Amino acid sequence: LLRGHLFAQCGLSEFAEDAIRHVEMAIAIQRNLALSDDEELAAPLLFLANMKTKLGQYDEADMAYKEAIFILIEVRNSVKHDHSEAVRTSNTDVARDCARYLRRITRDIAAALYLHGKSYHRQRLHVDAFDCYNNALLLLKDIGMKKEDGIVKCIVRCMKSRGALEKLVGGYWDDSCVV
Repeated sequence: LLRGHLFAQCGLSEFAEDAIRHVEMAIAIQRNLALSDDEELAAPLLFLANMKTKLGQYDEADMAYKEAIFILIEVRNSVKHDHSEAVRTSNTDVARDCARYLRRITRDIAAALYLHGKSYHRQRLHVDAFDCYNNALLLLKDIGMKKEDGIVKCIVRCMKSRGALEKLVGGYWDDSCVV
């Protein structure tokens, strides 16, 4: 995995395929060993998806994004359950730790949705992109993120893209079921 990150940091296109190959091997090893928890697998999957998006390999990137988001949502659901159990048993220390972890994992899901939305945006799949952006914003709102936070600003900037808005509205009005 480290070698894949190093190749990717070189920024040269001839190293991009090597970087992807190394990251894919690291992911396969993690899956085969089953020693890492799910959250540890989500990070390299997101890195792989970002690299594949940059190379225009959108189908593979989409699968990696979806898998990473699914993993993070499963982790979040598990933490929610632990948090509710801690609250039910009045274990305040565990409840506080779970609440912090829940906030962090929710932010990670929102970041993954934002990146997936950007991938859709690059493909000019604006409806899918807006769906990802909207879900990310809703998650961030749930954990109390403000408009001034960096990720919120990035999502809103992408959603304000004039070309994307024109495509969305144009597609809506061109639909025969609307009129």
